[in-house]
Amino acid sequence: MPQLVLDEQSKSLASSLVLDIFESMNALMANNASQYARRTYIRTFLSFVEGFARVLRRAILDSGQLPTLPSEWKAILEDQKYEPGATGKPEATEARHRFRNLFAATLRAWALLEGKSEDQITSEIFGINGWHQFKKAVDIRDDLMHPKIGKSLDVDDDQLVVCIEAAKWFAKISATLIGLPLKEIDAILNWKPEKK
Repeated sequence: MPQLVLDEQSKSLASSLVLDIFESMNALMANNASQYARRTYIRTFLSFVEGFARVLRRAILDSGQLPTLPSEWKAILEDQKYEPGATGKPEATEARHRFRNLFAATLRAWALLEGKSEDQITSEIFGINGWHQFKKAVDIRDDLMHPKIGKSLDVDDDQLVVCIEAAKWFAKISATLIGLPLKEIDAILNWKPEKK
């Protein structure tokens, strides 16, 4: 199993994102009807997930266990692809993977390195409602980040619940995968916002 070893840059990133997540949760709990608080919570939560995924990918790449996975995993986890250069030599370029797919690959690689079977990965990570809620939360965040009309910036109660359920799934998965005690994430797991 790869060790989650954080360098100083990753520790700083994680620390800032954790503080942001709890501050945005507190703001939302204080004023659940605020569209600003709702948008900020969703953006902050998914920013945290993206930062976490980056740290997890780095841990996988640095673990020395990558050779146990098929060779294409290294390019995926490094977010690279190869194209022939002007002289025909392969050149690495940024792949620009969709966040959702890269995050799924990160979780799958970590689970495979932990020795989980495909059946376990499907049932414990991707075959549960939380993963589906997470995919919807990413779509909600994408609409907030790239609004087509003013209404795209409104987060209704159902969308907020989707994002909170996605956060609960993420908290459980990350606790399971990296061995955090669930008590560390109780604030997220037990939070139920009031409807506006």
